[in-house]
Amino acid sequence: LAGSERPAASEAYGEPHLGGDGTRYVAALRLAHRHPAARLVYSGGPRSEPGKGPLGTQSGVAAEIIGSMGIDPSRVVFETESRDTCDHPVNVRKLVQPQPGEHWVVVTTAMHMPRVMACFEAAGWGDVIPYPTDFKVVLGPWGAGTFQVADNLTLLDAAAHEWLGLVYYRLTGRTNSL
Repeated sequence: LAGSERPAASEAYGEPHLGGDGTRYVAALRLAHRHPAARLVYSGGPRSEPGKGPLGTQSGVAAEIIGSMGIDPSRVVFETESRDTCDHPVNVRKLVQPQPGEHWVVVTTAMHMPRVMACFEAAGWGDVIPYPTDFKVVLGPWGAGTFQVADNLTLLDAAAHEWLGLVYYRLTGRTNSL
């Protein structure tokens, strides 16, 4: 799923840039190489927008990264209509028309995974396999090194965003559970 791309920086510097959640690309590319017959889908916003170059959108950045990593472009389908988390499974399902017995894996950040899976379930994709990445945990024993106010406030902001998103999607009927 889209979300770690930095289109403005990518366009400004002429090469793809990722934010702090770029591990999803490492995981997705490793899975793609491990399973060479797998169909790949990138789900994000439009590939291009007026006035922007080829790296000016999330999908444009993704296409450049995926294409430069030795993945055959014919294996990748770009879903470019999704605007929010619950759009992804609906739009991807229409695009790829999954068949019974197929296995589908969704790769995104661990913190975002509960909301993503709730959206996939609501869209009728209850059998999707979650592949969480970009874990936001402090490893090692508790101590002075774990008391990082700015980092912890950023983490609290991200967690609040996800919890509020879960509640909002549930209250508006876009998901069936928290």
